[in-house]
Amino acid sequence: PLDDGRTVSIHSTRRIGVELQVVEPGTWKSACDDLTKLLKWLTDDEWDLTFTRASDGYSAQLDSNPERLSGAEEVALFSGGLDSLAGAYVRIREHRRPIYLLSSLGTSVREHFLKRACTALDPLPHRWIGFRHHLRQHGQLVTPNRTRGFLFLSAAVAAADALGINTVAMYECGVGALNLPMNGAQSGAQNTRATHPWTLKQMERLLTHALQKEFRLELPFLFHTKGELCRQVGAELEILGLDASRHVMDFYAPMLEI
Repeated sequence: PLDDGRTVSIHSTRRIGVELQVVEPGTWKSACDDLTKLLKWLTDDEWDLTFTRASDGYSAQLDSNPERLSGAEEVALFSGGLDSLAGAYVRIREHRRPIYLLSSLGTSVREHFLKRACTALDPLPHRWIGFRHHLRQHGQLVTPNRTRGFLFLSAAVAAADALGINTVAMYECGVGALNLPMNGAQSGAQNTRATHPWTLKQMERLLTHALQKEFRLELPFLFHTKGELCRQVGAELEILGLDASRHVMDFYAPMLEI
């Protein structure tokens, strides 16, 4: 329900107009059809995008991650959950090269959770990068549900490009990557499609055109179940599991008097 008492259908399609300032408007105008197609698939909305040349103040993207990891070839989205934590462990161990882990930071609780989750990977070469967004509604920080996947993917791509890396990975397993409906009432954008294979192929096509170089979005554990991924971790799973869950209780313990 809205503030004035009206209601809006969950399945309502919005028409959203956005003007974007970019360095090369011509490049993005030629990719506009692919971008709007992707956004419609992710959100069930109609998008009208306008690209204009950025002013001098926006002509350069600041490199916020100047330190480089020798041998790193991918940036991975990192939520701190089982898939991303176990996936990062397996990926680093099997490929014997470091990776960058990128996370969206929201509340202080989430930031604490992510930092503690990363400690489980301390024996392995990696570097964690946290980014903040500043989307607000009525003064409150928000992450739009329909476009959050696009936001996180875009942040990972921006970080990878700044680091000179052409691969972004997501460690979601099988059904979790497809995100099938939990029941018949869920449809369309009610289910995130951020890691759906079609989303990644469409995003790859868009990025290859916009960046003028081949760019890969990978789901290395698409054909694994969580159980299979855990078996690949092996004896270290208990250590990872304890670090991934106990730190949450440690943080809340003073509040809950545990």
